[in-house]
Parts: sequence; structure tokens; C-alpha cells
Amino acid sequence: MTFSLSSDENYILLNVLEDGLHLYDLSCNTFVRKYRGNRQSMYQIHSAFGGDNDELLATGSECGTVFIFHREKETPIKELTGHSIGRAVTQNWL
Repeated sequence: MTFSLSSDENYILLNVLEDGLHLYDLSCNTFVRKYRGNRQSMYQIHSAFGGDNDELLATGSECGTVFIFHREKETPIKELTGHSIGRAVTQNWL
């Protein structure tokens, strides 16, 4: 499992092997949502917050795609296909 902390430290984004991408609100200690689309079964994947107020999330996937999510939507708003064989990674947007 890997995690990323939002810049205001209110949210934590967890990449859980075999279970996907999860968002938690640390200010009230609650699960917010699970995001759908990315695959993670074998490799450690790190995701990142970005955009105004950290409202965007980016994560790589074992299918060779980078998925962009809006924090409020469980399905991707954009899919960036990089290649057909191999893995896609994301960059920390700090």
C-alpha cells in the first residue's frame, strides 16, 4: 500500500493492492470514496493530488494508462494511454 497526503493535510489517498484507489477525509476520519478504473495487482503504484485545492487525482495503472479523477467522482474524467505494453506511472505535482 502507498499513500499521498493532500497539501492541506485534510485528505489521504491510498493505493491498496488488489483493492484500488481509496480517499479518506482526515478532518473527520471518514472514508470518502473508492475510485474505479485503474488496475493494481502486482506492482506498487503511487498516486498524486493536483489542480486547484487538490481536486484532481492522478494514478498509474498496470494496464499502461494514467487515470485522472476529480476528487468528487469515482470514475475517471480523463484516461491517458501511454503505451500498449508495460506500466504507466504518475508524477508528483508539487
